[in-house]
Amino acid sequence: MQLHLNISGIKLSILFHQLRLFQICRSRYRAFLIKKPGVLKIEIHSPQGRIHGPSELTTIEGRQTLVYFRDGLRLTADKDNLLKWELNVNRLAGVDTALRVLLAQELPRRKAALIHSAAWEWQKKGWLFPGRSGAGKSTLGRLIKKKGILYSDELNIVKKTPWGWRLYSTPFWGAMAGTPIHREVSLKGILFPVKSESWGTRPVQTIAGIKELLKCILNFRIQKTQMDPLLQVAASLIEETTVGQIHFSRSAKGRNTFYTFTQN
Repeated sequence: MQLHLNISGIKLSILFHQLRLFQICRSRYRAFLIKKPGVLKIEIHSPQGRIHGPSELTTIEGRQTLVYFRDGLRLTADKDNLLKWELNVNRLAGVDTALRVLLAQELPRRKAALIHSAAWEWQKKGWLFPGRSGAGKSTLGRLIKKKGILYSDELNIVKKTPWGWRLYSTPFWGAMAGTPIHREVSLKGILFPVKSESWGTRPVQTIAGIKELLKCILNFRIQKTQMDPLLQVAASLIEETTVGQIHFSRSAKGRNTFYTFTQN
C-alpha cells in the first residue's frame, strides 16, 4: 500500500505495511496526493514493542548516522540517505514527524526551507508570520482568517524560484487543527508576530530579521553542508521581501489597518 505525495514540488512515496495507518494517512494527506510515484521513498514498518530512547549520533558501517526518536518513530539517516524508518502502529504523529524530517533535509538543497509559522494568502499575495511556540501564530491566524486563505498555523514552506519567492502550504497544523489544503502563492512579505494591546506594524533591520528567522527554520542537523544553504535562504529571504513586525491584539479595533497594509 503506497501513497504518493507532492509537497512544494518534492515528490515522495510512502509504503505502508499496516492498512489502518494507510487509511488514516490517505485521509490526512488527501490534498497532496498525486498518481505517479515520487523519487524519494519512505517505508513505514510496525515493529514489535514500543520504540523509545534519546536522539543520538552514532556510527554505522563507518558513517556518522543520526538516530532520531520521537512520536513512536525511530529514524536512522546518514548525511545522504534516509536508511530506515520504524513506526508504532496507528500513529499518525509518527508519519508527520517522518515527513517533517525528510522535508527539513531536502528543502535547503532546493533553495527552500520549512518554517515554524502561520501563512496567509490575501488578494493573490502571500504573507508569512514566523514564530516559535507561544509567539501567537495560532492566535493571529484565528484573528485574520475571516479574510483571505489561511494555509497553516504551524509549518509552511518558502522557496526561491526563477519568478521570485513562493509560499507553499503543508499538511501540518498546530493549535487550530485545520484541514490541510494544497496551495501556493507569490510571497509578498514576512511579518514577525508580536502580542500587543493594539494593531500596527514595525520595521525590522536586516540582521535582526535574519537572526529571528533562523530561530524558526526547522532543521535537525548542524553539519556545514546543511547549515550553509539554510543561511543563504534566510539571508536572501529577508533581503528580497518586505519584512517587519505585526503587533496585534484580540480586539477588532485597528485590524483594518493590517488589511490595508497588506494590500500595498
